[in-house]
Amino acid sequence: MTKGSPARYEQTSDSGNMTFREFCPNCGSHLFSGNVDFGQFKAVKIMTFDDPNSIKPDRHVWVESAVDWVCMNDGLPRMAQQQATDEFVEDLDQPV
Repeated sequence: MTKGSPARYEQTSDSGNMTFREFCPNCGSHLFSGNVDFGQFKAVKIMTFDDPNSIKPDRHVWVESAVDWVCMNDGLPRMAQQQATDEFVEDLDQPV
């Protein structure tokens, strides 16, 4: 973002955690998401980057709800669901 603040929507996730999604208040583009309790971490939506190909994934998440036609044959680790946020924070300290 170059100016202003995103609009925010909060809801309770399936796990009971409060989550948020943030959007451009002008066009509605989905920009960020995350867990309210760990607001210092935001997932940045890949298509908001000028060059989405410059970002390389390190895992697949929510695999159990993937549609049948999704192809994940890249050898990356697969997670059935979102890991707990405290586990995710621990992973940030580990080399990829």
